[in-house]
Amino acid sequence: MTDVVIVGGGIVGASAAWYLVKKGIRPLLLEKGRIAGEQSSRNWGFVRQQGRDPFEVPLMIECNRMWQGLEAELGADLGWRMGGNIKIADNPKTMAKYEGWLDIARQFQLRTRAVTPAEIADIVPGIHGNFVGGIFTENDGQADPEKVSDAFAAAARKGGAEIATGEAALKIETEGGRISGVQTEKRFIKCDKVIVAAGAWSARLLRP
Repeated sequence: MTDVVIVGGGIVGASAAWYLVKKGIRPLLLEKGRIAGEQSSRNWGFVRQQGRDPFEVPLMIECNRMWQGLEAELGADLGWRMGGNIKIADNPKTMAKYEGWLDIARQFQLRTRAVTPAEIADIVPGIHGNFVGGIFTENDGQADPEKVSDAFAAAARKGGAEIATGEAALKIETEGGRISGVQTEKRFIKCDKVIVAAGAWSARLLRP
C-alpha cells in the first residue's frame, strides 16, 4: 500500500513529490518516459506575476517568494534569475490595455511600472522596433524548467520517495466509489490517493 501515487514526472508531479516528502509522506511517482521529458522541458520557465488575473496574483506573489529560496532548499542550480518581465506595445491600443493592468499591480503593491521606448532600450539592450511603450515588473523571474524538475525529483528520492521512470499509468482503479489503486504497464499499486499531473495525458486517466 502506497500513501500517494503521483502520475507524471514534470515540474508539477516532481514538486508534489518533494513537498509530500517534506510532510513526512512517501509518495510513488510514475513517469512513462523520463523526468521532465514532456512539456516541462519545452517551455521558457517564466515565473511571472505580471499580467495575471487578479485572483491569481496572491498565489504568484507567494510563488515568487518561494522561488527566491528554492535553489538553497533543493541544493541545486535551477537556472533561476530575477531579470524582470516586460511587455512591449507597438500601438496605443495595446499600450492602453497594458496600462489598465497597472491598477491591479497597484492593488497588490507589485513592482510594476509603465516604461517608455528609451527605458525599454535600457532594459533590453539591442532591441529594435517601433514601440510606443510597455510595462515592466522588475522582480519577475525565470528558471530552467528541466533543471527544476530534475532537482525536485532528486530531492524527493533522497527523502524517501520512489521515482519510477519508464512506467506508464494505464488506469486508476476504483472500488465502492473510492480509489483503490493504479494499474501500470508493469504492476498494480494499491493506494487511496492519486495526484494526476500528466499534462495533456491526464484526460485519459480521468475521463473514466
